Amino acid sequence: MRFSLRLKLLLLLPLLGLLPWLGLRYVDSINRLVDQSQLQAARLVAEAVASNISSANLPTLPLPDAPRADSGLNTAPRVQALSVYGLRQPLLLDGFFSDWPAHHEAVPFDRLSLRAAQWHDRIFLAIDVDDDSRHYVRPLRGGYDASESRPLQADNDYIELSFAGGARRYRLMAEGPGRFLARPLIQNNRVDAVAAGVAIETAIETVIEPAIEAVWWELADRYQLELALPLSLLGDSAELELLMHDVNSQGLEESRQRVRLLRLRPELQTLLAYYSQIEQQLLVQNAQREVVAISEGLGPKALGRLLQFVDSGLEQQVDAGWSRVRVPINPGDAEAGYVVVQVVSDAVSQVQRKTLFDLGWQTLGVLLAVVAGLLLFASRLAYRIKRLGVALSAQYNSAGRLQRLQPLNDLDASDEVGELARGMDQLLERLERYTQFLERVPRTLRHELSNPLNTISTSLELLLTDPDSGQQQRLIGSAQRGVSKLEKTIQSITEAVSLEDALKQEAVAQIDLNALLQSYTERCQLVYPAYRFEFRSSVQRVQLLGSDLRLEQLLDKLIDNAMDFTPPERRADSPIILRLSATYAGTSAETASIELEVSNCGSIDAAQTEQLFELFSGNRNDGSGNHLGLGLYVVKLIAQAQGGRATIQNREGRVVVRICW
Repeated sequence: MRFSLRLKLLLLLPLLGLLPWLGLRYVDSINRLVDQSQLQAARLVAEAVASNISSANLPTLPLPDAPRADSGLNTAPRVQALSVYGLRQPLLLDGFFSDWPAHHEAVPFDRLSLRAAQWHDRIFLAIDVDDDSRHYVRPLRGGYDASESRPLQADNDYIELSFAGGARRYRLMAEGPGRFLARPLIQNNRVDAVAAGVAIETAIETVIEPAIEAVWWELADRYQLELALPLSLLGDSAELELLMHDVNSQGLEESRQRVRLLRLRPELQTLLAYYSQIEQQLLVQNAQREVVAISEGLGPKALGRLLQFVDSGLEQQVDAGWSRVRVPINPGDAEAGYVVVQVVSDAVSQVQRKTLFDLGWQTLGVLLAVVAGLLLFASRLAYRIKRLGVALSAQYNSAGRLQRLQPLNDLDASDEVGELARGMDQLLERLERYTQFLERVPRTLRHELSNPLNTISTSLELLLTDPDSGQQQRLIGSAQRGVSKLEKTIQSITEAVSLEDALKQEAVAQIDLNALLQSYTERCQLVYPAYRFEFRSSVQRVQLLGSDLRLEQLLDKLIDNAMDFTPPERRADSPIILRLSATYAGTSAETASIELEVSNCGSIDAAQTEQLFELFSGNRNDGSGNHLGLGLYVVKLIAQAQGGRATIQNREGRVVVRICW
């Protein structure tokens, strides 16, 4: 079954799908590690706070007893719990609520709303009363009458506060907008009655109660009261009763509300302040899971999340970068209460989370792009390979013979397909030359062997018919010369074919190339006096690793060609030149490259320079067996065996064969 590249790549895509899965696993593991580290940090803080509370013997507040009904009322209103907000610094008493935390909402009642906050041992109350007709108290000497035994009903608006089941009572009423002191109401059993506005003091023992600082501020349709009172006024029950006394055009209207303040323990607040930070908030609960201390922390949303966790009853929670834990103050005592810590992931963790998620999405996007790119690349590669195969098939005719009708595709490409195309093109060129060589061998051999065979055949025929002994000797000599030519031809072909194998086993040594060429040139001049030979060298001494006998064989072939192709009329004035040059690596004496040139007067066909180094490529076969077109082929083999490369070209009216090492 045949599988295409596209199909194979598609089969591998599921493996690539493991990368985003591994990435998600990595991100999830990192997130769990970050969450656990945050939980552990929060737990350490909670345990430290719990240890301090336990060691300092700071028990949390117990749940107060059930509220007692006021005997002066026909009905006992339901007691509503009011959370007290923990402050980092005291509020400014000015009658405005702008400095109160915006997220600390007021608890609404009938025609009034109430907020409470605590700083150390002081409780701040903010009372907002819906009243469009204000009646202030009429000025008296030194202020207003604080007794409750006047014969006439008060004709002004006021708010009466009752603490400890009515044992302590204060009336918040003023002569006008501004700051005032609310003094406690004096009970009848402590002083004599006040008659007709004249106070008659009785010398009995009285209990001095603290005054309450307050500010009355009037608005268009209501008035606001802001006051601060000592925490000790709340007593153990922490209950507060509010009586709104409103004088209006309809007469007199009163309403009562009862509130239990979920006050905070100052000593616990002070302790939590040491652990409070911008990114964490702490809270202490009593055994009934009521908040008895809380630190100022992260803001309204964070406070809402913290209170939701408190109400959930969970021991720990990690939610969207928030870590919350609940730790018992004393693990062996369920009545000791709990410490709750909420920590938001620090900047490093948040950046880490964001970076991991961004990296995950980027990795997924890159992976999809890589998959699409791989599919496109595989499709393009398959198309190019298929097109190259079609072009290669077109290089042969129906009979299987090579025909170069058109060039291959992607010959100019710089990638591996281009290299493959160029390699195939070179292979086809060599195959074409070899095919031409095979086609030319029979013709060359027939031409080279026909002359000596004809000579032998003719001599034998005449030898049989001619009885003259002298003529017979001449015919026998002619036949012997034909046999000698055949032997030389066969020997030349055999040597050329077996030369490559012989060169592989040739021993090599260091050769002084300059001295060898000088000696060879002088010998050529003595052997061939009809020609002029010159040796030119730009170096004094050049060492080459090779075989001197093979180099002389190479020079023999080159000199033979040079003499044969030099025009007869130029032999005297146009020498055959042997030129030696070398370049060196930098400033060292090590030879970088060597060039040997043998040139003669004349020219060659530039289109056939590559073919001249192939077998039987010569054009001067003379039937002697000495010129079969093998000379330059032998030169190429010897040059390659010596680590060089042979080329031939026309230059300035001369034919130059150059050997480069």
